[in-house]
Amino acid sequence: MNREKPANILIVDDMPTNIEILLGILEEDHEIRFVTSGQKALEALAKGQIPDLILLDVMMPDLDGYQVCERLKADPATRDIPVIFVAACADAESETRALAAGGVDFIHKPISASVVRARVRLHLELRHRTQELELRLAEIAQAHARLSYLANHDALTDLPNRTLFFDRLDQALALARRHGTRLALLFIDLDKFKPINDTWGHAVGDQVLRAVAQRLSGRLRDSDTVGRIGGDEFVAFLNEITDAGYAARVADELRHGLAQPYELGGLTLEISASIGVALFPDHGQDAIELARHADDSMYLAKQAGGDGLRLFSGTA
Repeated sequence: MNREKPANILIVDDMPTNIEILLGILEEDHEIRFVTSGQKALEALAKGQIPDLILLDVMMPDLDGYQVCERLKADPATRDIPVIFVAACADAESETRALAAGGVDFIHKPISASVVRARVRLHLELRHRTQELELRLAEIAQAHARLSYLANHDALTDLPNRTLFFDRLDQALALARRHGTRLALLFIDLDKFKPINDTWGHAVGDQVLRAVAQRLSGRLRDSDTVGRIGGDEFVAFLNEITDAGYAARVADELRHGLAQPYELGGLTLEISASIGVALFPDHGQDAIELARHADDSMYLAKQAGGDGLRLFSGTA
């Protein structure tokens, strides 16, 4: 079997003669450890000395092989170790009991060297392939989770993207309807951002966008959500607000925070933001209507010279 290093096998047997026979058969190709009782086996395994395979005698004075195997299979740290029973009894009942206890195979005494080598090789290979499969499945699950994350988050800022943000907004609106609470939707567009890209390049512009994302996230509650939906366009919703005044105060705090200088690699850069605010249920009953009104309000703030905020003044 092509393995980078020899497999580690634990022999559990109270008879020195049996241990010597198994050592003679296996020690040339494998790393072999042995203990002379079931209790000593459990103690060794409890210390983290986990083998690739166990050869387990059935008849032992303190704990018999069945009891040892049952305990191994009950422990998450040892339940995946393949256990091959080695016993003089050759009746069907003994083999059935061994399999019921969690054993993977049964070798009869007197021991045949060829049988031992074949059974050990088979179960080590199965364990090796199982571990490879588990690793591959874990890699696939990790890749799937990463793809799922990328499908729902902005790659530059790690904020929720348009899809995830509006999905969360729909959920928040459903809860607001159910509990009779209010919610504010903010559309945030950066002023004076294009000159930064034109003058210093997109790498610096990306640093500014990441810094903006951090400032927005750091000034909102855990129950609120901020996202990025375009180049320099951000959105946020505020859950369970008390009134329009609260939404306006939060929006103004965000605007003020974004206007503070950005120190990036020796550069000191300044931008500002235009923010539009729409309230549920005052200005809309669903995400589409609220988004339209918040966007219109943001546009009016930008038309007025930027670095300002507008609360939607119409009615739903």
